Amino acid sequence: YIPAITSSFPADYIRTPLSGTSGTPASNMLTADFTVEYWFKSSGFKSSPFGNAPTQVFNLHYESRSTVASATGFGIGTDWLGRLFLFTNNAFQFFSNPCSANVWHHVAIVRFNGIITGYLNGAPFGSVTNTTVFTDNQTMLGISFGDLIQSMDGYFDDLRITRLARYTTPFTPPYRIKGK
Repeated sequence: YIPAITSSFPADYIRTPLSGTSGTPASNMLTADFTVEYWFKSSGFKSSPFGNAPTQVFNLHYESRSTVASATGFGIGTDWLGRLFLFTNNAFQFFSNPCSANVWHHVAIVRFNGIITGYLNGAPFGSVTNTTVFTDNQTMLGISFGDLIQSMDGYFDDLRITRLARYTTPFTPPYRIKGK
């Protein structure tokens, strides 16, 4: 359980130590069914500094890949339009409808019987078949590889990573325990 944090690169983010330096981080547990869930409130969604390449701008929330090319980790974030996404196996897997800035949203990414489903505020927004053993040895919240372009400005609350599929149908999100 991780309580509320403010995310504003370069000062505010969470990164677990690499495996072997201080135990095994949560991302190494994700070998079968799992749930990664949290609340977030974005201050706004970054637009593209690349002119005509807006798909290269991400507001990363959760990142378990240890390198950009890793196929044994995944990322959760929003794009420049505020659409929540799952990125794994070097590809975007699905997108939600746009989220609003300055509003709390509940996110759950759940793998159950080899299918990963994304939930936004309790409603499913996409799914993909995936049986990858996620073994990358680092977990980051609010940032990706120390990259300013891919960081998220806003707040996170109540991050929970579990080795079971907590949600398999639409649900009412749990009450935010702490935070702003």
